Order: sequence, then structure tokens, then C-alpha cells
Amino acid sequence: MNQELDEIEDILKNGLITDVFDAVRFYTVFNILTENSGKLNESEKNYRNFFSMTQRLTQNAAILSLSRVFDKPYSRKTRCIAYLLNRLKELSTKLPEIEEKNRTIRTLEQYNLPQKYKDAVRDSNTSKFPVEIAEYYEIKCLSNQSLKDFRDKFIAHNDIEGRITLKWEKFEELINLSKEIIEIIGVSYFGSNYAGAISRDAELNGLSIKIILNDLGVK
Repeated sequence: MNQELDEIEDILKNGLITDVFDAVRFYTVFNILTENSGKLNESEKNYRNFFSMTQRLTQNAAILSLSRVFDKPYSRKTRCIAYLLNRLKELSTKLPEIEEKNRTIRTLEQYNLPQKYKDAVRDSNTSKFPVEIAEYYEIKCLSNQSLKDFRDKFIAHNDIEGRITLKWEKFEELINLSKEIIEIIGVSYFGSNYAGAISRDAELNGLSIKIILNDLGVK
């Protein structure tokens, strides 16, 4: 593995994968507590207060974790999607040729990417794919402003004006977009479906809250 590929792997493994894992895990717990809020409100006061607090904390933690994924690097280096895509373009001439071309193309087809990106995988100019795939997802990532505004105004700060709501459908859309990017880059350059592991492990981890609720008689 070359130095440039090591850098891309670091952004993935020590940044995006960790933060998306946390976002999915916290969001799973938040959803379960929300679904059971009626029953929890009827439970003992200590349980009710504890799970109410946990619900709010996991909501904030999920939003903060995903906000890190869609952060803007500005003048500092941060392990986020914007920085990953920028480095793919900057390092494009130094990244190695994609070894598992057929698998990469199948992954692109899974997400319905246009033919030009599949053609770029097989192009003799190995710098073409990282540049084009980065530009494609830079455009798709422009839709994350509501997440940033909600974090800035109501979690990181306590703004009086400018009431903003965050639709959870949008949150889920951004989770799926981040996993899509992680999977495509992971399969292309490392032969690994990191996104599949995120979904499975994070959701199983989050579902442990169901066991606790069952033990407390909340079913």
C-alpha cells in the first residue's frame, strides 16, 4: 500500500467509519426510546427520567456524530467527507489502479451511478476515476445545510432566533449517502465493504437497549 492510499484509509477508518457508526448507533437507540415513549412515561419515575435524558442525549449525539462526517475542513485538516473527496482529487495521479474493477462497477450499479463513472473504472488513465467520483459526490453533499444549521443553532449553541427543524428523513438520507461513499471508496481501493459492517454492527449495538427495556418490563 502506498503513502497516498494510507492517507485515504486513515480518513475512512479513523474518521468517517467511526463517526457514521456512532451516528447509526445513537440514532437506533433514540428511535427505540421514541417508539416506546408512551410506555416509558407510565413506568416508575426514576426510569422515566433516566430514559427521557437518554433519549435527548442520543438525539444530540447522533446529530453531532453525523455533523462531523459532513463537516467543512476550512483551513484545518479534519477527517470528513469533504476532506476525503478533496484528497481524492489532489492525490489522483498517485493513487494505484483499482484492482477489483468488476466488483467496483457492481457497487456503482448498486447505487445507480451513470455509465461514465463505470467507464472511468476501466480507463487507462487511473486518475480519472478518483477525480470524477469526488466531483460527483461533492455535488450530492451540498444538501446537508439543514444538519449543520440545526447543530450550530440548537446543540453547539442556544440561539434565540432562527428556529430550525431537522426532519429525520433528511438525517436518514445523509446517513445513507455517507455509507454509500464509504462503500464505494472502500471497495474500489481496499476491497472492503465497510458500510455493510457499519449497518450491521452499529444497529446490533444500538438494539441492546431493547434487551434493557424488556428486562424492565417495557415491551
